[in-house]
Amino acid sequence: MMAGIQDSKAKAGGESLIVQTVKQAGKVVEMMGKPAILLLDAFFFSKTTLRTAACYVGRNGQGLLSVITRSKGIAVAYREPEHQERKRRGRRRIYGKKVTLKTLFEKNRKDFITTHLVLYGSKTRVQYLRVDLIHRPTRLPVRVVLTAIGTSRFILMSSSRALDGETIISLYAQRFKIEGLFGELKNRLEGFGYHFWTFSLERRKKGALPVLPRDKKMRYDIEMTKKSMEIFVFCHCLSYAILTGLALTGSEGIWGRFTGWLRNVQTSYPSLWVTKQVISEEFHRFLPK
Repeated sequence: MMAGIQDSKAKAGGESLIVQTVKQAGKVVEMMGKPAILLLDAFFFSKTTLRTAACYVGRNGQGLLSVITRSKGIAVAYREPEHQERKRRGRRRIYGKKVTLKTLFEKNRKDFITTHLVLYGSKTRVQYLRVDLIHRPTRLPVRVVLTAIGTSRFILMSSSRALDGETIISLYAQRFKIEGLFGELKNRLEGFGYHFWTFSLERRKKGALPVLPRDKKMRYDIEMTKKSMEIFVFCHCLSYAILTGLALTGSEGIWGRFTGWLRNVQTSYPSLWVTKQVISEEFHRFLPK
């Protein structure tokens, strides 16, 4: 749907990588015109993520972009403030009791629910505890799911309370598929094998801010070099989508024309590599038709 270079501009007073990523997802949601869920790892666990995602609201006031992220080990949140019957001077309390999330694994061990979910392609025994809290300092309501799988313990946080605990865990497990996409683009299609450069941009030391030239022609060359990189990667994303579509719709024809050898066939659908091999061999015979 979208591909672009993410370059942090926080040191120069611009947008950070987190803001750029969430805004990129927001553009996709606005184009679709319906709500979506953004799955992120612990790097994106911050107040900036929740605040940026909360800016995307539909016409009826419904939030368009919900976030599910893995929280960090030292994360804290707050309970809902207790209801005060008598009026007191001063403003009403916004936060209730402070909660250190990782301590709930021991304090609320008896309240954990045990179930079995299909995670990463296999049925897994999962123990989880769902807690509704308030995130500080955004003041946004969140749903926290403390999860224990074997000896592993991790904490998931959702900006939407409409999702139950099992759904949040199952959705977060889908995040690993992005690694498969990167692996195919890198190793099978060489989608990141670009080597574009321009002499208009001077070399700089690692960690130093780039110094853009004042000359308009040089700035134009730099912008076109960046655009060339994005187009190169995006064309490979399109080829990935085309090969995937052919594998799903023409699996019988692809297997019938495959002349290679495989040790074992795990699924009825051909892989990206098998599809690419067949198309490469049949392309010149296929093109005139």
